Amino acid sequence: MTEKECTFCGVVRGEINSEIILRRDGLMVVMAQPPTPLGHAIVIPEHHAMNFSDLSVEEQINFAVTWGLVEQALVTLLKKPRAVNLKSGGFVPGHFHLHIYEVERETSWDDIIGMFENRVASGPEKSERQKLIKQLREQLGYKT
Repeated sequence: MTEKECTFCGVVRGEINSEIILRRDGLMVVMAQPPTPLGHAIVIPEHHAMNFSDLSVEEQINFAVTWGLVEQALVTLLKKPRAVNLKSGGFVPGHFHLHIYEVERETSWDDIIGMFENRVASGPEKSERQKLIKQLREQLGYKT
């Protein structure tokens, strides 16, 4: 897949509408498009990379720090005890990214799989997502 065909490259270029939580140090963090649970965030390198190992060491450090800060903010704001993080990129769209899901302590792997298989027809209201994005930006000290 070329960068022109890549969904996440389109998000980075602003060609695909997305709810940006944070953009810094060559990374974007966006709220996943509905239907997804409230707080499902995606961390994306701004340049097309298939794997985490394709990033430079500095980019890997920035990615890990940003991921940790966003995960901590989401868990705190949504009052969840933990998060599940899923790495993706080796398949379509071929652009490394990381999904962050805040879950209850007793959430099982089958529950996580069910999030994907049993998507509801609609996610949280846009106003709920916008409120959370605003809170995240404040907690992360991000100014647009």
